[in-house]
Amino acid sequence: QPNPLYRSADGRPGVAYWQNRADYDLRVELDTILHEITGTALITYTNNSPQTLPYLWLHLDQNAFKATSRATAVTEVEEARHQSAGGTGIDIYDLQVEGDAARLDAFLVEDTRLQVRLNQPLAAQGGKITLRISYHFRVPEYGADRTGRTRENGAWIYEVAQWYPRMAVYDDLRGWNVEPYLGAGEFFCEFGSFDYRITLPREYIVVGSGVLQNSPEVLPQRLQQRLDRARKSAETVFVIPPDEAGKVAQTRPAGKEKLTWHFRMENTRDVAWACSRAFIWDAAAATMPSGRKVTAMSVYPPSCAGEGAFGRSTEYLQGSLEFYSRMWYEYPFAEMVSVAGGVGGIEYPGLTFVPTARRGEALWRTTDHEVAHCWFPMVVGTNERRDGWIDEGLATFMGYYAAQYFNEGEYSSYISDYPAMLERLVNSPMRNSSTYPDHYHGAGYYDAYYFKPAVGMVLLREYILGPQRFDYAFQTFIREWAYRHPQPGDLFACFNNAAGEDLSWFWMSWFYYTDWVDFAVSSVEEIEKDGQLQWRIKLKDHGNMRLPLEVRFLYEDAEPETIRLPVEVWLKTREWTFDHAPKGTLKGIELDPDRWLPDTKRQNNSWSN
Repeated sequence: QPNPLYRSADGRPGVAYWQNRADYDLRVELDTILHEITGTALITYTNNSPQTLPYLWLHLDQNAFKATSRATAVTEVEEARHQSAGGTGIDIYDLQVEGDAARLDAFLVEDTRLQVRLNQPLAAQGGKITLRISYHFRVPEYGADRTGRTRENGAWIYEVAQWYPRMAVYDDLRGWNVEPYLGAGEFFCEFGSFDYRITLPREYIVVGSGVLQNSPEVLPQRLQQRLDRARKSAETVFVIPPDEAGKVAQTRPAGKEKLTWHFRMENTRDVAWACSRAFIWDAAAATMPSGRKVTAMSVYPPSCAGEGAFGRSTEYLQGSLEFYSRMWYEYPFAEMVSVAGGVGGIEYPGLTFVPTARRGEALWRTTDHEVAHCWFPMVVGTNERRDGWIDEGLATFMGYYAAQYFNEGEYSSYISDYPAMLERLVNSPMRNSSTYPDHYHGAGYYDAYYFKPAVGMVLLREYILGPQRFDYAFQTFIREWAYRHPQPGDLFACFNNAAGEDLSWFWMSWFYYTDWVDFAVSSVEEIEKDGQLQWRIKLKDHGNMRLPLEVRFLYEDAEPETIRLPVEVWLKTREWTFDHAPKGTLKGIELDPDRWLPDTKRQNNSWSN
């Protein structure tokens, strides 16, 4: 059980909640001939916990892409998405405690984890230590659909993530969170500030998480002017139009053979970046509820140009940023970038990688989904590796409403056809969303982590709580846990309290068990009661998931009438009999007439007179 001083019973951070912090100064160089990155990470780690720390843990996620890694060993042959190719893992060739070399006892690399052992423990409640780590790795061609490089129009596109040693999270629930990186389960990171510099040949254009700090050094004046214009424009503006893509003389400053791009991002859990010699680059302003302007940008190769493809990418970014900021919580970062490349759809703070093959609705869906991830887990810092259903499920849920908003329903979301998605979940093996992502394979992964949680949240909003109560609870959860680390229990407790409903029966059945729904009409008979004709209805709950149930009465000579049986009926009995005075000549009865529930046997849901 969580300590109530750290996590309160109402789902908010407790009065003594603490969280550690990691600040990064990263300097790397990309060799575009060998596809290798060499650099140094200066990591300042602050221990705000009440415990001293005799050792530290960091993640070396690039090691998952080695042929000898645990990730490679557990990836099935037919599971193309989470395989890897062309990676060599990360080589740590120097590690020191900055300013106190004697403090380092030893360090140990174990697959995707790095342990740093200290001669003197790191002090509690504010103790700081700075690690200087020099490292080197080869950018894989394909890195479990999270990072990689691909050739388009004769030029490499590098999508670079998991590119530095990253502090593991130490928290009040499990101490060090050191689950290995196996490909499917994503990431869990501490928040902090990132200052990073990338040196590479001058013909490359670089985009990254955060804000570029040295535009005059890396962009010619006319590109700077176009970008400045785009930052104020509701319409998409080309920074590098198609006819200039790859033309070094027109798009790059003269002089040096290599340039260093300097980015900075505050209050973030990670950063990623991308580069190519042949990017088209466009941008526009997204307007926040506060009036603040966020720059939405897209970079893509010439093969992806045009209104049917990535020519609308920035419009999609803009629409999703504005909608989610109005509906849930204002997007906090200054920029949002979409990169078209070989990676199949993955989110990072202020940046997303989207496959070059996506077009039309598929492109909108992917873009919108990755933008939704800016809220989960980039602002609300959930543990993707252990509880991946939270960020994937909530991002998919958010997309259900974004699809209704964007151009008044131009595209559908992954779950817009709610009845069809219910049918999919009902007809496939029941999934437990709380299982580790890496313990599922095939369609089971998507059902458990994307669709089942998303459908559950739509059901909760539209059928169980209603929008007013749901929206307030959801907004409260985001606001209270922004830049913090909630666990699933915090989400549940926050909803129970902010919505004013003990939903324990729902949370456990939907997310932790493989319960099912099967309501049935057992019998209907005409009776006389108090001198009046009534109908006695007997219902049966054959399933083991308890939910409110709507019953609709259909009449020959009157409008349909719907009543609701609250969940408490089914919490106390499996059979329920009630009497109903009809409004007219009864023609039939339907259970769950609007098809909100995942009922496994619809044929017993109705009765005809």
